[in-house]
Amino acid sequence: MKVIADVKCYHCGFISGQLVGEQNGRIRPESFHPVDKYPRPLPRSGDILRCGRCGGPVYLEDVRIYHKRIVEPIPPARRGRPRGAKTLAKAS
Repeated sequence: MKVIADVKCYHCGFISGQLVGEQNGRIRPESFHPVDKYPRPLPRSGDILRCGRCGGPVYLEDVRIYHKRIVEPIPPARRGRPRGAKTLAKAS
């Protein structure tokens, strides 16, 4: 089962991104998903995660089970009058 956690700074409280990993396994820096405007280079294997804003130390907060959302396409709306409108008008 996968888990996801926010990467939050001890100094300024900035959330730099999220880490995704297995529940009983090690969470690696390669599984880091930064926020949109993350100014630092992405961490590689063996790197220490630091805050994207101030460069301070970070910790994991709000660890929760990761549910991958399945997005179903919405069918396009039909244009024009709905079918059967003529038969309803004649009956009344």
